[in-house]
Amino acid sequence: MALAVEEGAVEELLAEVPTLPRFLSAAELDEASLALAREHPGDVRVRRFGHTAHGDALIGLEVGDGEKVALLVGAPHPNEPLGTLTALHLARALARKESLTRRLGARFFLIPAIDRDGLRLNEGWMTHPGFSLSRFAHHYYRPPARQQVEWGFPYYADAYDFSSVPPETEALAHLIDTLRPSLIFSLHNSTTGGVFYYLNRPIERLQELLVDHPRQLGLPLEPAVPEEPWGSILSPFILKSLSTHEAVQYLLEHNLDPRRVLTHGAGSIEYGESVNPNVLGMMAEVPLFPDPRSGDSTEAPVDRTSLEAERHQRRERVVNLLRSAHHTLQREGVLRPGTFRDCLESSLEFQSRREGLAPIPSPEGPVTVSEVFRNQITARFTDLRLLGTLYRFIGEQAAPGTFAREGLLRSTEDQIEHVAQGLEGNLKGRRAPLVDLVRAQMAAGLHALRYLA
Repeated sequence: MALAVEEGAVEELLAEVPTLPRFLSAAELDEASLALAREHPGDVRVRRFGHTAHGDALIGLEVGDGEKVALLVGAPHPNEPLGTLTALHLARALARKESLTRRLGARFFLIPAIDRDGLRLNEGWMTHPGFSLSRFAHHYYRPPARQQVEWGFPYYADAYDFSSVPPETEALAHLIDTLRPSLIFSLHNSTTGGVFYYLNRPIERLQELLVDHPRQLGLPLEPAVPEEPWGSILSPFILKSLSTHEAVQYLLEHNLDPRRVLTHGAGSIEYGESVNPNVLGMMAEVPLFPDPRSGDSTEAPVDRTSLEAERHQRRERVVNLLRSAHHTLQREGVLRPGTFRDCLESSLEFQSRREGLAPIPSPEGPVTVSEVFRNQITARFTDLRLLGTLYRFIGEQAAPGTFAREGLLRSTEDQIEHVAQGLEGNLKGRRAPLVDLVRAQMAAGLHALRYLA
């Protein structure tokens, strides 16, 4: 049963989002959530539904009393904090528009931050009022795939299984079992480019609405390009949500051992489908630095072979820096268990696990501005994240005052500054107001209510 989202209701709720100066810390999100519940007693219910690996309570906000449940999950990856604001301010808007919320006929369960522990490790760049790419790199954290809440759901098959479920994922899985949501909306963000989406099934009119709203907000769209060879496209700006089952089938069909390639479990949408086969699953990737070049189909005077070769050479240089630093500290016998050691070794392992996997085919026809952007700008952001992981690994592992620490940190900082300055010069003035990015994500979730089974 589709819900009654009245004409103008989406805009009315979006208008409730205030100007947002910066992202909030995990503690500030808690404070804001509890304050919202105090401000709207009975209309906003605080639900504690589990604990993080470090023992913090996982908090959700429940608003509305409809039969259909819409589950929105912020910070599914802790380096992607936009959804923390989207979940919090959608709860706020729904509470302030009580009569409209009743007419929507949905019960919303909004999780500002599912990976709270990881979010804390990004607070050095997130909560700082003056964003810089250098600061972003120095305080960047993203867990290995096997530890990611988004991709940590249990998966069992003859050819591949995953049972090392993070406690946050276990809590979210239990919540999905209990709520049996009709909508699971995982709130992601990218660093640069345009808005694009993942859906678990094609819905033509919803796809049209998802494309229209960013344009109304002045945000560019990014052409759908599968990030894995088993990925597929539903429409020009919308990808089909990735599935571990489809990954396993693809690898078997290509005579590859899934255990050799994969390290993660099922995704949140895939797990939701096992609980409610009719669930609508969606992700919205909204960029912090919107850039219309990401969707520019104008022909670029560039040779594709040279363009891709240059990108591969840059990445190889960065990966070699990671290998070299790891080898140096390993040789000196100082390596010990640590968060950033796991991250760095996972990044190196990823490279070897991809060997033998067919690359995603290059586009046909002339090289476009969009393709140049992906190879020269988007790819450099990945380089910057790898360098940030390297910087924090060295700081975690090497003893203060040693040549290994100071020399490696200095050379890594030089590389970070080189990449950051090049990107900042290229992206100058392109950071969008957070309020517009939050409204884009909120609009997608509200439009989806019309198309619940």
